[in-house]
Amino acid sequence: MEFTVPEDYMKTLLDNFIKNDQGYQYQAPTNITEDNNNQPQMEPFTIEELETAIKKIKPGAPGPDQIHNLMLKNLPEEAKNILLILFNKFIKERYTPKEWRKTSIIPIPKTGKDPSNPDSYRPISLTSCFYRLMEHLIKNSSQIGAELTA
Repeated sequence: MEFTVPEDYMKTLLDNFIKNDQGYQYQAPTNITEDNNNQPQMEPFTIEELETAIKKIKPGAPGPDQIHNLMLKNLPEEAKNILLILFNKFIKERYTPKEWRKTSIIPIPKTGKDPSNPDSYRPISLTSCFYRLMEHLIKNSSQIGAELTA
């Protein structure tokens, strides 16, 4: 399938991960602190948190999904809203797409070392930009929570 605009890609992601007969309108639950099993529950991410995280990401090599951080930086507002729905749904359901958990490991030669020696390389792990962005949101969310309780 070929996508001509980012919204098409994001809507396909949403259709594959969230089946919602009421459409894609996101309504954040209020002050959820525990689920039915008394497990801690994170507050939903906000669009402001997502936009801040996107601004902070640096250009880098894409993971196995071949999506670049620059693509995330240039998402239109509608696509950011859909991505926010995905992230909040995944956090609520404690789910991470299998594709996001795949890693490509690339050996990078160390400067001045013998390239025929396997010890002359250092591994670089490339993961999904979506996964790294969600990790960044979680990290910032827990830092804020830790600051509030300290």
